[in-house]
Amino acid sequence: MELDIDNGPALDLAARLKRPRLNWALRSAINATLKNVTTRSAKDIREKSGIPSKKVKASLRPRKATNGNLSATLTGYGKPLSLKEFKTRRTKAGVVAKIWGDKQTFKKAFAAPSLGEHIFQRVGKKRLPIKKLYGPGVAQTMGRPDVMEGLEDFANERLRTNALRELDRAVNGKKG
Repeated sequence: MELDIDNGPALDLAARLKRPRLNWALRSAINATLKNVTTRSAKDIREKSGIPSKKVKASLRPRKATNGNLSATLTGYGKPLSLKEFKTRRTKAGVVAKIWGDKQTFKKAFAAPSLGEHIFQRVGKKRLPIKKLYGPGVAQTMGRPDVMEGLEDFANERLRTNALRELDRAVNGKKG
């Protein structure tokens, strides 16, 4: 996603600064926005998919802006997560897991204590073979349109606010 600063006051302040100080202010604004977006995306992903917070934060990789490269990226990595990472409960019918905010029942599924409490399901009528069950991953959740739209709007709003604050700080020497 690309974000623009088309804010009149921010452009006026930017016109009053020379190159190194301007880059410093913009870099600072971009990195502050990246931090805000990282926190917000972790929250959105956690709420929408049901992935635990620890797993979400470990799978998000922010790359900060530098004076030479005034762009920042936030990338979500990872494969689909084992179903055991979601709120699972064993029932007589199988296993119930909360994914995408809904409880889903996986018939004839079971948790195998000897195999790390992962959730498995029989493929045929015999004991073996069995297949391991997975839920969504962070990268898959982050790519969903409903998650991206909300993040893009939030990022634009935060970038405008942060850019105005940092440019004002660079021009007037204010703190905070």
